[in-house]
Amino acid sequence: MKTLLLALLVVAGLIAPQFLAAQTPDKKPAAKPAPKAAKPDPAMAVITDDPKLPRVLLIGDSISIGYTVPVREQLAGKANVHRILTNGGPTSNGVANLAKWLGTGKWDVIHFNWGLHDLKYMDTGKQQIPPDEYEKNLRALVAQLKATGAKLIWCSTTPVPDAKLNPPRKPADVLAYNAIARRVMEENKIAINDLFTHAAAKLAEVQIPANVHFTKSGSEYLAVKVAAALSETLGLPVPAAAAPAPVATTAAAGADWLPLFDGKTLSGWRVTEFAGHGDVRVEKGQIFLDAGSALTGITFTNKPPVMNFEIAYEAMKLNGSDFFGSLTFPYDKSHCTLVVGGWGGAVFGISSIDGADASENETSKFIKFDNNRWYRIRVRVTPGRIEAWLDDVQEVNLETKDHKISMRSGEIEENVPLGLATWQSAGTLRNLRWRPVKK
Repeated sequence: MKTLLLALLVVAGLIAPQFLAAQTPDKKPAAKPAPKAAKPDPAMAVITDDPKLPRVLLIGDSISIGYTVPVREQLAGKANVHRILTNGGPTSNGVANLAKWLGTGKWDVIHFNWGLHDLKYMDTGKQQIPPDEYEKNLRALVAQLKATGAKLIWCSTTPVPDAKLNPPRKPADVLAYNAIARRVMEENKIAINDLFTHAAAKLAEVQIPANVHFTKSGSEYLAVKVAAALSETLGLPVPAAAAPAPVATTAAAGADWLPLFDGKTLSGWRVTEFAGHGDVRVEKGQIFLDAGSALTGITFTNKPPVMNFEIAYEAMKLNGSDFFGSLTFPYDKSHCTLVVGGWGGAVFGISSIDGADASENETSKFIKFDNNRWYRIRVRVTPGRIEAWLDDVQEVNLETKDHKISMRSGEIEENVPLGLATWQSAGTLRNLRWRPVKK
């Protein structure tokens, strides 16, 4: 009614139209819908303990967040698996917050990692935590963790792809930071879950391309390895899907090498079913191959690289008169064997080249091998070439173009795709390792 009266007054010229506009109420804008609450991350769930079960704490960054839930699932009914309720970030964050993360409860096992955030490059062009500071922080964190009385497992930092990343990270830095961590852990007698090596073994299958993170199935794969390491430490049966996690040895592979042997078990290997083979055992960080009626050996159970790689190891002949540390390895779609001390104990070469054995092709070298002496052996496989060194002296440099590379027919083929063997001789192996060769 009031609005109608004002309108008549405007028509009569008794008030200005502006006055009417000022009296007309503004329409209220439609209310915006409330933003949806973020779905809680199940990895960050607060765990209610079963007092009859051991307590486990996971400390780490987003990689550990990815494997937390599947680790819990694998250890359901066996352990109370907690994690810090945040991304652990760099070691500086750990130094500042570890006491709060540990709380006042008793932990039975703590599985921990820092590194991926330490080694990243900031806008200044410098790493967030340089190597010397990383080591200093890590030592302080280890001291604090040891004071809890928990059993400790260090988890190595997972690989960084050779790609443009934001923030920038370099693959070589992961090796360098892991080498620092390995040294600290060995000095403190802390077990190492070598998640780097586990991931590197099938990186193309489990990691998101051009990204440090892993696919869902990749995180589940890492969880299998973490659950195995935790189970082993807790004295529980290792989950059926897992092989025991490798533990670092004092025969560490070096900054750019990846271990193929954990120094304690045949994890990742199996005894080759050669007829009449001798005993195979692990002692004192070595793999002993006793003499059999013919061949004794081990075969790799994972998928090895087929090109652009090096394999190195040390071998010793204990007794016998034939080969004692021969390596069967892939070459593209084929395989061959580096014979070490064959044909009466003196031949070093590749079997087979164009169907000819190591004793009768262009790679043949005749070398006197002594008993009870370690020999350093290294093989490099690149497109168009196979090379081999004995005690850092190159003995084989084969250009493979126009040659057929193949296995010698017979039982040695049981060593495919990757294996080591003796023939009627006892030998021992140590420091088995591999590394990729840049194309």
